[in-house]
Amino acid sequence: MNMETESTFSQIKHYCKHYPQTIFDVAQVLQAYFLSINAGSFRKFVSRLVQEGALIPISKGVYYIGQEFPENVEEIILNHYCGDRPIFYAKESLLYHEGIIENKPDITKLYVAFGLGNKTIGNVMLIQSKSACDFFYTPEKLTLLELLDSQKLVPEDNLGLFSKSVINHCQRMANEAHTRKESISYPRITYIKLAKALDKCHISNSVMSDYENGTELLSDKELPRV
Repeated sequence: MNMETESTFSQIKHYCKHYPQTIFDVAQVLQAYFLSINAGSFRKFVSRLVQEGALIPISKGVYYIGQEFPENVEEIILNHYCGDRPIFYAKESLLYHEGIIENKPDITKLYVAFGLGNKTIGNVMLIQSKSACDFFYTPEKLTLLELLDSQKLVPEDNLGLFSKSVINHCQRMANEAHTRKESISYPRITYIKLAKALDKCHISNSVMSDYENGTELLSDKELPRV
C-alpha cells in the first residue's frame, strides 16, 4: 500500500476515532467527508476497518463504530437518522409506542423524509414518506391518521386502549396549529375516520375540506408500503 493510500485510510480511521459509538453510513460519510475518494476504494477501506475491528456491520452499507454492539443500538440508529426531530412511528411500532399492544414488534418501523429511501438497518425499518417532512409541524394530526390507518392491526381485546389513544390525540390536536402543509398520503377512508373521531370529541375541524383541497395527492403507487 503506497503512502497516499495509507494516508487516506488513516483519515477514515481518524473519523471513526473522532465519532465513536455512532452509526457509520457509507453513503452519508462518503458524501459529507470524503468526496475526493473513489466509491470503490472507499468501500475497500471500510472492509479493512471491519477486519481491524473498528467497525461492526449492521446492514448493507451501514456499520456501528465500535468493537461490540451496545444494548441501546436501536436508540443509536434512531438518533442518527431522526436527529432531534420527533420520531414518526409506523403501524405496529406506533401501536406499541402508544401502549395499545403489549409485545414490541421484532422490527421497529418509522417514516423518514424523502432522500433516505426505504431501508432496513438492523431491526429498524425506515419508510420513505412525504408526510414525515410535516410531522415536526403537525405530529398529533399525523399520529391520528397513522393510528386510524392501523386500526386493522389492533386485537379486538385492545380496541378500548385504541379508542382511548385516539381520543387523547384528538384532544391534543385541538391545540395544534392548523396547517395545510402535509401532502395527502393516506386513503380517503382514513380521513373520514379522523373527521368522525374529531366530531365525536366535539372538536371543530376541516379535515375533509383539507383532503379535498390538498395541494398534492399521492397515487397508490407512491403510498408507503409496510
